[in-house]
Amino acid sequence: MDIEKLVEELDNAEKKCEEHTMKTIKRLTLNVADDAKMLCVVDTGHLRENILTRSMIDGNELIGEVFCDVEYAPYVEFGTGRVGASYNLDREGLDLHYRMTPWLIPVTALSPEDAKNYGFEPIIENGKVKGYLCFGAKPHPFLYPAMKNNEDYIVEELGNCVMEII
Repeated sequence: MDIEKLVEELDNAEKKCEEHTMKTIKRLTLNVADDAKMLCVVDTGHLRENILTRSMIDGNELIGEVFCDVEYAPYVEFGTGRVGASYNLDREGLDLHYRMTPWLIPVTALSPEDAKNYGFEPIIENGKVKGYLCFGAKPHPFLYPAMKNNEDYIVEELGNCVMEII
């Protein structure tokens, strides 16, 4: 066998390995996303509908991501204010900070029923609700637990993928 043929076969083998591994990574990210959707709290469904996956190659790295591109997703995941801080979430690689002073939510921002459901205190002036005092919201983690719940399975499946290639 000449050297050119060998190089061509090695290139083809590398491409096949990459394709096989990416297929596995895509499947695993979909599994994690499905779990995140099951764990996600639902009000309108917008948050759950926007749990997305992305797979890519960056240099020599094959990457699979599960994420939510909704603006308020971090507030749901980690909570807010004093209330969120009281849960003492510990997330590897993140330094979580919470606002400790309460804030005012305008009366036009939500219905009286929602304010009551969220535990916001009405600010009443001259017998009329002017807004709601908020001390924060408790966390409802969905992305981090989905990843942690699948961690061992991901390692096992990537190991199986490598063994299939060898």
